[in-house]
Amino acid sequence: MKQKLNVNQIPALKQEILDLPEKEKNQLLIRLINKDQVLIEQLHFKLLEDEYDLIKRFEDLKAEIETTLKDNFDSIINSKYTDKGKLYLRMIRNLSSRINHYAKVTKDVNGELRLRTILLIDSSAKYKSIQNEDSVIGYKARLYQVSKIKTMITLFGKLHEDLKYDYSDDFYESIEDTIVSNLQIEIIQSKLKYKTLSNE
Repeated sequence: MKQKLNVNQIPALKQEILDLPEKEKNQLLIRLINKDQVLIEQLHFKLLEDEYDLIKRFEDLKAEIETTLKDNFDSIINSKYTDKGKLYLRMIRNLSSRINHYAKVTKDVNGELRLRTILLIDSSAKYKSIQNEDSVIGYKARLYQVSKIKTMITLFGKLHEDLKYDYSDDFYESIEDTIVSNLQIEIIQSKLKYKTLSNE
């Protein structure tokens, strides 16, 4: 496998690039940025948006999560038994990837944690019969949710102390209800210390 080149590993090339005329450097920069859609969104957010845009991004994605879970309910529940779990798992993975994208663009740890919490609570409650079914795919769905709780614990550790208290007040009780009623066995198996999220 051919090794990827890194400009920092070729000092002479790096210096030649830095010495290019300003106009030529700018053209190269724009051309490279245009090849990376996530970078374009990151720059747009950083350079052109403010706190109100962040709130809108959060609320839009929150609404998308809630709407997707609601609008797909009948079609998933009424699908063939062998397809229900697969469709459910695919849906929550897709929604989780939307949260990943939000986090990449905004670097908003608090918003990411809250969105992941909303997805965990709402999906586990609304699709409880599928997530708790005694099948391989049901088990996979529960393990997937536990993996997201691990992510949430990591994010919680990055929050400012004031935000930790706000988060615990707003969400922890709901999370605990979800865990106790839906994911307790997998939590125990994973030895996951989810009570960290309570900030006690």
